[in-house]
Amino acid sequence: MAAPTKDNSVELITQRGRIIGRWEGGASTRDIADDVGVSQRTVERWISRWQEEGSLANKPRRGRPRVTTPQQDEQIVAASRNNSKKTAVSITHDLQIQCSAETTRRRLRENSINCHVPACKEVLNDNHRETRLGFALQYLGEDVNFWNHVIFSDESYFTSVEVKARHCWRQKGTRGMMLKTSKREP
Repeated sequence: MAAPTKDNSVELITQRGRIIGRWEGGASTRDIADDVGVSQRTVERWISRWQEEGSLANKPRRGRPRVTTPQQDEQIVAASRNNSKKTAVSITHDLQIQCSAETTRRRLRENSINCHVPACKEVLNDNHRETRLGFALQYLGEDVNFWNHVIFSDESYFTSVEVKARHCWRQKGTRGMMLKTSKREP
């Protein structure tokens, strides 16, 4: 079976299926070509391919061989899972793989591991919880339109000593599992 490409899109396979369906129904190649909107030679080629191979997908094409082996691909994925804050450059360097950092990123994305900004959440103490509950209870009965006139603001936290990861590698849907909690200095 051919690898999925733009040439093997659902629309093209459906169009080729219509060609075969019309041909099996007894229509001439010229009528099929006019109906589908392709040349008569294209119709003949797909009928011939169907008779010989029973396939409507394009044949696989040659391309540049992969730089990494399947074992190296597994090592790249394992390295990112062991330390999600490692950069692609450091993964490539640590594993001593002769490939570019972009190739490492591609291997991670092939395994549904994408680069994200890490989630960061402040640790709540009892005082925080009580304050938030009091705020919620105070405005519980307010009309929905009341909130249209409220300006929400947030605090920013700056530090010169704590090193925070700018990005992390994780699979989609795993944000909460890798949640970083941070304690705020008074």
